[in-house]
Amino acid sequence: MENANTNHTTYPRKYMSVQELVPFGFSEHELKQCLKIKGFPAYKMPGRTGKWRIDTTKLDSWLMRRFGVKGE
Repeated sequence: MENANTNHTTYPRKYMSVQELVPFGFSEHELKQCLKIKGFPAYKMPGRTGKWRIDTTKLDSWLMRRFGVKGE
């Protein structure tokens, strides 16, 4: 049990935008499709043009439950 929370080594921040997650192996199209799925760990910033922020601490576990795959 050397590293109980591996998300800090995988992703640099707790909340990241869609464009910030593209270098980690996700496509922008895939992430935008996931935003439409109920239960996806993300929220939209207030305002009409607010960006979506994805909770990276819950992202890998959500991908494993939903698709059986883990993010890079």
